[in-house]
Amino acid sequence: MPFEVAFGIEGGEVLVAKMRLHAAEVDRLIKGAIDDMLLEVEGLAKLKAGFKTGNLRRNITRNRASSTGTGQHEGSVGVSRQAPYGVWTHEGTGLFGTRHAPIRPHTGNVLHFRIGGRTLFRPSVKGQRANPFIRDAFLEGNATYIPARVDKLGRDLADL
Repeated sequence: MPFEVAFGIEGGEVLVAKMRLHAAEVDRLIKGAIDDMLLEVEGLAKLKAGFKTGNLRRNITRNRASSTGTGQHEGSVGVSRQAPYGVWTHEGTGLFGTRHAPIRPHTGNVLHFRIGGRTLFRPSVKGQRANPFIRDAFLEGNATYIPARVDKLGRDLADL
């Protein structure tokens, strides 16, 4: 579920020539801006993720910005492998997930689990509602911090 932020630079031939002259500094400024945006989205995602043991929040991480080609950079925010259930939390399960069907046992007749010290047996369960914490963090960041950071990047590039 990738979310992308794309921006272009307008300023005519003078700005393009200036950016070519200072290519290393431009690269550093762009990577810094992307890293700042990723840090903001990571922090918001940690606030929005559910909390039971803290493992999910602890395993929300970001990959710092890197160059992927001429003039292109990328970074990401996601859940590490130590919390593989992050995708189920984000997308939902059972009736609330992609299959839109109750969760039933693969073997046997009933599901067996413990809740609050009680042992329960059920032929099926509804599942877990989605908590799209990364998407919501990106949308919130895109509504507040990201546009301001892109504006600052534009001013920094113009000052070269």
